[in-house]
Amino acid sequence: IPIKLGGFDDIFAKAGEAFSQVNPATKAPRGALAPGEAGQWTYATLALGSALALFMYPHSITATLSSRSREVIRRNTTILPLYSLMLGLLALLGFMAIAAGVKVTNGQLAIPQLFEDMFP
Repeated sequence: IPIKLGGFDDIFAKAGEAFSQVNPATKAPRGALAPGEAGQWTYATLALGSALALFMYPHSITATLSSRSREVIRRNTTILPLYSLMLGLLALLGFMAIAAGVKVTNGQLAIPQLFEDMFP
């Protein structure tokens, strides 16, 4: 998909353009790919705190409390970072959907629509 869309540089450029458009209802930009200078430390500490608290999120605590043995906890702990990487992949696919011009009425359908548009 990135090759069809011109590479990651074009994907992020198009997503940045989409976020910088003014929302007619709020008269403010829709968002930003990266926070401004004032918000960079806020974002950095949020990312660091999220990384440190990864194993305390509800989905991991529930898996720990409902496990049968230590082996299950050990296995789940090693696989949990892959789950976080998958969340990053979903975010990248969302940017790709913006760059591809995917239009859907329900935002949850953007990635499936992207796949339908890109693959034969």
